[in-house]
Amino acid sequence: MSAWPNGEVAVYDKDTGAKLWNFYTGTSIAAAAITYAVDGKQYFAILAGGARGAISTAPNPGAQLGGNPNLWVFGLPD
Repeated sequence: MSAWPNGEVAVYDKDTGAKLWNFYTGTSIAAAAITYAVDGKQYFAILAGGARGAISTAPNPGAQLGGNPNLWVFGLPD
């Protein structure tokens, strides 16, 4: 998985590197992604927004830098 300054979160195939899925948070990414498991179910979380002074290196007109912080959590398929 990867999180980009323009607000894109992407998941890649571990063997081929092909992009499997992506999601736009609508704001800048504020921190690196984390992963964790609860009762055997794997999740990953991304903090977006609230990043003061963040600079997007890949312009996305829909992404706004800064803004209110949001925690996005995604469950991985079983």
